[in-house]
Amino acid sequence: ATRELYNKPNGIQAHTIIQSFKPGEVTPEKANEVGQELAREVTDDNYQVAIYTHTDKAHIHNHIIINAVGFKDGKKYQSNAKQRHLVKDVNDEICRQHNLSVPEKNTAKVRFTLTEQEILKKDGLSWKDELRQAIPLASAKSSNFDDLGRNLENNFDIEFKKRGNTISYRHPDQK
Repeated sequence: ATRELYNKPNGIQAHTIIQSFKPGEVTPEKANEVGQELAREVTDDNYQVAIYTHTDKAHIHNHIIINAVGFKDGKKYQSNAKQRHLVKDVNDEICRQHNLSVPEKNTAKVRFTLTEQEILKKDGLSWKDELRQAIPLASAKSSNFDDLGRNLENNFDIEFKKRGNTISYRHPDQK
């Protein structure tokens, strides 16, 4: 109804923030309370928000849904890189204030597709693993992106493309 009121019925209708907690660290009620606090901080009370607290996994988590159009002024919520970093930083600070765990930076593990998992079970090396090994090796011998591309292509037969801010790699075994 808010989007219709401001004549903005199309495009992005809502934004989602997923807020997860360490297993056993919070009750559903506490998780919802922390989610409400985060929502208040990142929306300036101008956007309608729904918070759904889920207990269907080992870790309790919130889905925070933000209406894309502000009900006070009709302005669109900006979900750009700067805002997403702000949301993460505010979330981390709120969690610290509530004595909840905050993950350390750069500790994410490599995620494997189901196909890769099957290859690894058979003691194989997937083509993605080969890329993960080749890129740092070529990068160490490169002074810029052009050098990196040449090193990957010449030494590993890996195709390298840069389009704007996106870099893609193609392993020789892939189409």
